[in-house]
Amino acid sequence: RMADSRLAAATGLTALIVGLLGVAITRQQRRAQTLADALGLAEATAALRERSEKLVESIPLGVMAIDAGERVTAVNPFLADRGARAGASLTEAVPGLTPEERAPLDALLAEVRGTRRSQTRQDLALTLDGKTREVDAFAIPLARPLADVDCFLVLHDRTDIRRLERSLMRAEKLATIG
Repeated sequence: RMADSRLAAATGLTALIVGLLGVAITRQQRRAQTLADALGLAEATAALRERSEKLVESIPLGVMAIDAGERVTAVNPFLADRGARAGASLTEAVPGLTPEERAPLDALLAEVRGTRRSQTRQDLALTLDGKTREVDAFAIPLARPLADVDCFLVLHDRTDIRRLERSLMRAEKLATIG
């Protein structure tokens, strides 16, 4: 009888230990799966971020990220090559920008903040890298603003296109006269 009760106690204890190990293993498998899912999500997020950064860096347009306090938090290489940099304000970010050149950009950004819709200003003359350039400006608000980005200011440098258009118009006038 004593042997039977010891055997039953040992069997019960063994069953309890096996049960606890099974629960611990199941919990560890769930944690491992959760970590694997989180790692996959982190890798996908990193790949998406890298792709987005490459797109913004390679487009032939100037892009500035502007926060809710109207500070320029980032500029893409297109604008950086033309003298722009992240700064406390638009004036600091784009050295050489006169108050007359800044006024339409300030109005554009104010309108976007008021309406939360994309806005455009065409045929603006801005001083970039010491040269006056003809640009079209687009302000695009984020649907869900971030801490350091409320909207984007996109500048499309149309100087060369406008110069070619004027040249073509002169050529057409000369051809008409001739």
